[in-house]
This record gives sequence, C-alpha cells and structure tokens, in this order.
Amino acid sequence: MRIALALCVLALVLVCGSNLSAQRGVPAGGNPGKNKYKQSGEKQAKEAQKRAQEAARKAEQEEKEAEREAEKAEREERRAGKDPEDTAEKAPEAEDSEKIPQPGETVKRADKDAQIDKWMDELKLTDSTLRGKFKTLARGAWEDCEKEDKRYYAALKKTDDAEGLKKLGTEHKDNLAKTWTESDAATTKDGLLDAKQLESWKKLSEQLRAGTNTDRWLAAQSKPAETEKKEKKEESED
Repeated sequence: MRIALALCVLALVLVCGSNLSAQRGVPAGGNPGKNKYKQSGEKQAKEAQKRAQEAARKAEQEEKEAEREAEKAEREERRAGKDPEDTAEKAPEAEDSEKIPQPGETVKRADKDAQIDKWMDELKLTDSTLRGKFKTLARGAWEDCEKEDKRYYAALKKTDDAEGLKKLGTEHKDNLAKTWTESDAATTKDGLLDAKQLESWKKLSEQLRAGTNTDRWLAAQSKPAETEKKEKKEESED
C-alpha cells in the first residue's frame, strides 16, 4: 500500500515537472533570464523526483522488513510447538468451555455472588432478607468446598499407593457430602426454601456437590489413558 502511494506521488511529480518546464521554456535565442528560470524549474523537478524515488525505496524497504519480522515470529511459534492461528483472540465462551480447572483453583467472591443471584432468580426467591441469608449460606458452602479441594490435592501429592489414594477419595466425598448436608439443613431450618425449592436448589448446585476442581482435573488427566485402553481392547477383539 505504501509503495503504491509513493509511486503515485512520483508520477504526479513527473507530470508537474514536465508542465513546469514547458511553461517556463523559451525558444532558441530567447531571453537569457527566461532560460535561467527554465533551468531552475528543471532542477527543482529533478530534486522532487529524487525525493519521491527515495520515499518509494524507503516504503518498500519498510514493508519488506515488516514481512520478514512476521515470518520470523511465525517460525518461532512453530518451533515452540504453537499454531500461529491460536494466538488470535478467542471468544470468552469458547475459551471457558475448553478450559480445564486446576486443583486448588478458586472463584472470586464477586463471581460467586453473581452466580448465586442467578440461582435465586431461578428459585423465585424474591424477598431481599431471605436472599441475603441464602446467599451467605450458599457462598459459605461453596467456599468450604474450595477449602476441601485444596486439602484433598495436598494430601494426594503426599500419597502414591493405591489403597491410600482410595481412602483419600472416600474421605473427600464424605467431606463434600457433609458440607452440603449441613448447608441444606440450615436452609430449611431458617425457612429460606420450601421442599420443592430445595430439590431445585440441589439440581442447580449439582456440579458443586458432585466434586471439586481437583476431581475435574483428575478426570481430564485420565481421559487419554481411558481412550487408549478402549482402543487396545477393540483391537484385541478384532
């Protein structure tokens, strides 16, 4: 684009230079003063032409340099095992849907509250006082699950035998169940939800009740191994 612009400028300068020379030219034997003006005009036209040529060369060099830098960056990304197209900005929905939660990863309090607000809307919990009490209970249970998640992951890193891992898993599930049992009991005791709303609440919070980020991370890690095992089984049956 810059090269084309520079060429247009060059053409314009040449045309102007020719017109200037023609306007200021004199026939042979004419006035010497006019010849002087003619020479001055031709000199200016040549200088303008030279500047335009230099600008065109500079623009071309800059464009080539930019192309070389882009190719260099692409080569470096490929050597690092990345696809250059992956560097493009992705929609938040796509990024979140593919993201695997990490052990011990927590959700910001503001994000918790925003999600609980949506759940309360679905439960048709409209009274502001009841909403405040319910939010405190729901957030407390959520945070207790996150604390259990950190404890569970720390214990896993210190255990390497199958029996010990199984025991930790059972203890982990029991702790989660206890957290939600106590939270549900407080919810009904304070009259925040009726029986029907409580059942709806259990379904809405099912993902939190079923496991923590460590559980989801472990499940994601085991998928490749399960797929490979299934493929080998299918090959042996064939």
